[in-house]
Amino acid sequence: MITPSGAMLVNSMMDQADISKKKVVIELGTGTGVITEQIIKRINPNAIFFGLEINKRFIKETKKKYPDITIYHDSAENIKL
Repeated sequence: MITPSGAMLVNSMMDQADISKKKVVIELGTGTGVITEQIIKRINPNAIFFGLEINKRFIKETKKKYPDITIYHDSAENIKL
């Protein structure tokens, strides 16, 4: 069974990433938006932010909660550096 990330895990991840100072933030696998919510709360307002998600249902759920964010229906494996 897969369940959404809990608050303790999300807060720990956000604290370690310290995204408030990043110019670009990409969420790989937005899921239902649990981590997305914390990114939105902590991100620098001038930063670029978008997500990648392969599950169309998850994209719909997250976009319903956060209509202003950009989520691409794609996989992280397609990222070219």
